[in-house]
Amino acid sequence: MLYGLGSAIGFGVADLCGAISTRRIGVPMTLFVIQVVSVIALSLLLLTPVPGSDPLSASGGTLAALALAGVMGTVSFFAFFRALQLGPVAVVSPVFASYAAVAVLLSVVFAGERLSAMAWVGVALTIFGVALASASSEKRGDRSNSLGGIPYALVATLAWGTASYLIGRYAQETDWFLPVYAVRIVEFIGVGAVMVLLRARGEVFTVPTGRSLAIPSASSLADATAIALFAHASQVGSISVAAAVSATFPLVVIAGGVALFHERPSPRQWIGVLAAIAGLVVLGLGQ
Repeated sequence: MLYGLGSAIGFGVADLCGAISTRRIGVPMTLFVIQVVSVIALSLLLLTPVPGSDPLSASGGTLAALALAGVMGTVSFFAFFRALQLGPVAVVSPVFASYAAVAVLLSVVFAGERLSAMAWVGVALTIFGVALASASSEKRGDRSNSLGGIPYALVATLAWGTASYLIGRYAQETDWFLPVYAVRIVEFIGVGAVMVLLRARGEVFTVPTGRSLAIPSASSLADATAIALFAHASQVGSISVAAAVSATFPLVVIAGGVALFHERPSPRQWIGVLAAIAGLVVLGLGQ
């Protein structure tokens, strides 16, 4: 539970910094800085005893599964940060937090983890909260604007739910470092390929400096730490509990979104947000 709570704080800080960065330097450059900084930081860990005696040892099947997790993580990154660019942080992040329900279901089906009746209530309440938070609160004539970043957030939810399950599943087999590092390497390659493609199509990128570089760098370190804590929580406990507890990060994001961006979700969306968070808490308590 403690590692999961640490992961939630890390995800919350990463999302806040990421939201600020996407509005300053755009989604592609924000993601590129995040990947570069986290790959460098994790690579430097290989020079220390922290990752363990043989941190990169794994079978071909494990590496293939982690490569898939990296692809899903890349899709999730682009979709989620695009959602943050289009919609309120205090709504997008709780929708994304329902990735816990995806991870829990995959854990039950493929890893044989068992849920109590209370945990299933938590799953249902989370899904209900997500649907309510995603509902339009604007007039029909302005429907396109009312959706904001919700469609992208839902894509990110499914992708990261799958990726987080794979990270947790293989952290139980190989220790926490390899899943985190392998996924980051694949994400780095994926984001780099997108940057090259965009540059070939005429997109012009400005190398960030000063605060524009510091903000996504902080997001990168917070996110890498959060994923590492999630992987370790899955390793010493269960994927379901780790996913549920780490997904309470909207508590951090909502406070930051309202304080920093002066966001004001509608009453219906607030109810959905609170219902989603309540569902995640019930899900955690029901393990």
